[in-house]
Amino acid sequence: MLPAIDRKLIFLLLLSLVGCAQQPGKTPPIESFEVPPRRIERHVVSPGETLFSIAWSYGIDFRRLAATNRLSPPYTLAIGRELRLPPSSDVAKVNAREDQAKGGEQRSATMDGRAKGAHSAGVQVGNDEVGCRSFGATVKALDSWRWPAAGPVIDRYSVHNPRQRGIDIRGELGEPVYAANSGKVVYAGSGLVGYGNLLIVKHNDRYLSAYAHNSRLLVDEGQIVKAGDRIAEIGDSGTDSAKLHFEIRCDGEPVDPLRLLPAR
Repeated sequence: MLPAIDRKLIFLLLLSLVGCAQQPGKTPPIESFEVPPRRIERHVVSPGETLFSIAWSYGIDFRRLAATNRLSPPYTLAIGRELRLPPSSDVAKVNAREDQAKGGEQRSATMDGRAKGAHSAGVQVGNDEVGCRSFGATVKALDSWRWPAAGPVIDRYSVHNPRQRGIDIRGELGEPVYAANSGKVVYAGSGLVGYGNLLIVKHNDRYLSAYAHNSRLLVDEGQIVKAGDRIAEIGDSGTDSAKLHFEIRCDGEPVDPLRLLPAR
């Protein structure tokens, strides 16, 4: 057995090593876009949350979340209210990403080919070409989508990776972020883990888009924006580099933005 003095020295050395490992520095960003586990059945509304941000965080169509809780527009939520999340069967229908990844490869490849062909011909791919789900709602068609930022795409959408349900566009701090289509701002805040300063824009009852990691938000919740309006500035909030993370969801389901954005 080691002498008492040696044991004490070893103990002090271990303490110093732990202290060094926990020295304050730049906290690594939490850049995770994974959908919370489906076993969660209820959600308590926190300050700053909206029906749309809650639905987005769980990967649920906002209409299903509203219907489950008998909410009607403008979907006002009181802080502390408990929301029931749709049954797992409903969430599975809206979030059937595993099934899409396994059984929809051929359809996805075909659609990618159609999108590439349309882009090469300078034709905008139609909204219904993406294969998102429809719940029977008849909505006004959207105008052509526009690029939300000027930089190059540095990370693409992946149906296999729950952390990459959109595209990343490189930028410099303070560069403009534009509305990719006309709509209404339904969330402006930093309450969704992994997204930093985030805007969500509702374009119609089917389509929403999100703009993450902004350094500054230039619009407020409830504000109407037109395609091409400057709505934010590129930042590095919630990430390790300056970039815009951009997502489009249709009926609550992430779709590849490159299928909707025009060719450059």
